[in-house]
Amino acid sequence: MNIEQFITTIRNSFEDSVRIYTEGSCYEFYLILKQVFPEAIPYYDEDHFITRIGDKYYDITGEVKKERHIVLDREFKKK
Repeated sequence: MNIEQFITTIRNSFEDSVRIYTEGSCYEFYLILKQVFPEAIPYYDEDHFITRIGDKYYDITGEVKKERHIVLDREFKKK
C-alpha cells in the first residue's frame, strides 16, 4: 500500500483532520498508521508525534522532516 495515498485518504475523510491530528491526536494518528504499516515507529519532540516508516517520516500532512524528534521507546500515556 502506498503510504502517501493512505495518508491523503485519511486527511480527506473529514474536514478538520489536519487540525485534529496536529493539535492533540498526533499519537492516535501514529496508531492508525501502525495498524496498516506494522513497522511504523513513533518519534516525539515534546510537542508533536511523527511516524517513521522505512527511512521516511510522516504525519497527517504527508512526508515531513525529522527535526528534534526522538524515538519513543515507551508506551505513551495522555495526561
